[in-house]
Amino acid sequence: MENYLFVNGKKIPLAEDQIKMTDIAAEIPLSNEQMQAAGLLGARSALEISKIVQSGEAQEHFRPGEVVNINGIEAEVIGFNHDKSELSPSRPTVTFMMRQVAGKRPFHDGECPDGWIGSDLRSWMNNEFFFTLPEELRTAILSVKRITRNHEGRTFESTDKLFVPTESEMFGSAIWSDHEDGERYEAFGTSESRVRVDEDGEDCPFWCCSSHAGSSGRICYVYSYGSPRSTSAADTWVGAPVCFCL
Repeated sequence: MENYLFVNGKKIPLAEDQIKMTDIAAEIPLSNEQMQAAGLLGARSALEISKIVQSGEAQEHFRPGEVVNINGIEAEVIGFNHDKSELSPSRPTVTFMMRQVAGKRPFHDGECPDGWIGSDLRSWMNNEFFFTLPEELRTAILSVKRITRNHEGRTFESTDKLFVPTESEMFGSAIWSDHEDGERYEAFGTSESRVRVDEDGEDCPFWCCSSHAGSSGRICYVYSYGSPRSTSAADTWVGAPVCFCL
């Protein structure tokens, strides 16, 4: 007998260990606990999510802080209609942030006078790292326009598929950066909600894209406990958080 489940309209075969783990026959409905044990709870395809978002019904299907398995990648819903599509600014959007950082690395090699727009982190994230993502997810991710400021308060507009949140998007105000770039994402109401993990599942500090006020060599970041910090762009290896928009 073929053993499978239908999850969100998608036929998913069950491996032998999943069948034993859930202790059920394939034709018997799974509980949420059994779905979680089988690693199937919340599984969605990027194209399926994109269709839901474009319909304008995303908030009927998702909530801020919810973690969704998108083509095998765990990502948290952090905001609705926060980021705007480059090609269609009026299109509904949902912004996601990966639960796990994309490794640990410096923000930039040396001084970073233009902040995010001129950083090595931005280049790496939208090139090398982007092409490690599943093809369907890459196809569905929108290019969005982002506004950031450097250490002097000069404004830059960038177009990115993958990006790092600003300090004010994480905390609701400028703290070390002294320049507010965007409102806080809905999901980040507490220190605990801001925590990300590394490849070992350990709480991990991670970069914001905001420059420290008055210093071309320092960048804001989020400490492992979810509090605001600032550090050297070149000499500090912290997590690279990954945000994207569908």
